[in-house]
Amino acid sequence: MVNESQRTFISFFSGVALFIVFFDQLTKYIVSLRMPEWTFGFFSIHFIKNTGAGFGILQNHTFILALVSLVVAL
Repeated sequence: MVNESQRTFISFFSGVALFIVFFDQLTKYIVSLRMPEWTFGFFSIHFIKNTGAGFGILQNHTFILALVSLVVAL
């Protein structure tokens, strides 16, 4: 049985998680529309799209990557 403090924590955690997911997706959408390139002295930001896993592993092999992800999730 869930008491009131646990229910409050679950509600707070769920709200924060939903906000983070929403903000993440919103910023990705804005960046994909504008494709910014910013330079601040020695520091620069460029839009790069990774179609694979970390560090470009399995790049452009979406089906294999999805299959590996499914097997790991199961």
